Amino acid sequence: SETRPKDFTYVPLLGGPIAISFNVAGVTRLNLTAQVISDMYTGKITKWNDKAIVALNKTAKLPDATITPVYRSEGSGTTANFTNYLKQVVGASTWTMTDSFKSGATTVVGVGASGNSAVATTIKSTANSFGYIDLADANKNALAIAHLQNGAGQFLKPSIANSKRFIEATSMKATGEVVFDYNKKLAGAYNLSIVSYGIAPTKAGTAKADAVREYLTYFIKDCAPAKAAALGYVALSGNFQKTALKLVAKIN
Repeated sequence: SETRPKDFTYVPLLGGPIAISFNVAGVTRLNLTAQVISDMYTGKITKWNDKAIVALNKTAKLPDATITPVYRSEGSGTTANFTNYLKQVVGASTWTMTDSFKSGATTVVGVGASGNSAVATTIKSTANSFGYIDLADANKNALAIAHLQNGAGQFLKPSIANSKRFIEATSMKATGEVVFDYNKKLAGAYNLSIVSYGIAPTKAGTAKADAVREYLTYFIKDCAPAKAAALGYVALSGNFQKTALKLVAKIN
């Protein structure tokens, strides 16, 4: 584990769902579970008409086509959260939490692309592919989005409302760290949701620190609540927002 630098504050800024997008001709509705997603990324499931996928999608016309999984090739927070989700829901015997997707499991198959937008365009241009991306990038590229099974057994397509429901049911430490239980049984919640953080110094007392404190206060208090949802993200609210603002106030 990484050692946190001294005299810094970690500030939760914004939340949102990770979407599982896909490009399969003739398929508009697709139900997936964490186990099936794991099996596709580790090469245990190689065809879209595999019996495990068919069992979840009895009315879909799934083709006898080879699956191309797409993942983030560079280290990313999205990958860290996604591998943590797979570790919790599928199991630590298969997955470890990591910023680098290829090291998340012993056998990772597919195609790597650098950045959310590149993963999105790779899925869009690759027939029979799927991958994990921010909801914002899925929407921007008009990609089909899978319905993912949550802890309560429901298959849900990610939305601001169901991601917010999951995020607000998690616990946030006084340090701002959000502790996710991706197996949480909560009706109407999209479990594959994450929170992004900012980091800033608390000791130096610089003009830059003043500017950062003012900007992040504005972002959490005004900007995100007004604009985040339209862009595919979840603004912090309630006690989460109060904790974030207390942490921002420490910036110096």
